[in-house]
Amino acid sequence: MLGRLKQNVPLSKAHQEIHFIGERLRKEYPNTDSNWQFGSEALRDFLYGGVRRPMLILMAASGVLLLIPCINVANLLLSRGTTRAHEVSVRRALGASQRRILAQFLTENTVLALLGGSIGLLSTYECLRWFGTHPAGQAGGWPN
Repeated sequence: MLGRLKQNVPLSKAHQEIHFIGERLRKEYPNTDSNWQFGSEALRDFLYGGVRRPMLILMAASGVLLLIPCINVANLLLSRGTTRAHEVSVRRALGASQRRILAQFLTENTVLALLGGSIGLLSTYECLRWFGTHPAGQAGGWPN
């Protein structure tokens, strides 16, 4: 059974009350409730138990791993920007304002980001659908 503590009530007090209720039920119904054990623990401890720390380490490692492609894309965009320096200087000489050039670069990068993000979301959706319909160990699942 799940319950929620009132605000400013410590877990130890809730544990004492649950233990008291359990003792009372054992005395009231000795034929049916004598073997029951009553206790309490935080939901976080119940769900994650001893895997909380490894999960946090795995999430941090995943974040660092995802940071590598982000840095690579930033480097590609910077190198593309330096190769376009001649184009920018020609456009400035023809009368384009700094604001107009900045708007063009922002538009190009926004389109690239939206396109890359939508491809990533679509491929993630399809992979999740495939993994959901082809569980490991069944026909059509993972190869042995």
